[in-house]
Amino acid sequence: MIAEKKHAARILPGVAAPTVPGVLGVFDRMINVATQRRALSELDDAALKDIGVSRFDAETEAARAPWDLPKR
Repeated sequence: MIAEKKHAARILPGVAAPTVPGVLGVFDRMINVATQRRALSELDDAALKDIGVSRFDAETEAARAPWDLPKR
């Protein structure tokens, strides 16, 4: 019985199951990135020019899904 519980706690052999704080951290990051993308899309053309981003690039980034997080 103990061996079954130990095995059930793993998704793949050698890979630990996700923890609640880890999952919550991912959701927090998703919310933060979505907020930043929304803010980027709301910048005017002059502000975008100041930071070197085109309107097309800003809109493309803003259209990405919340779970499409940038690599660290």
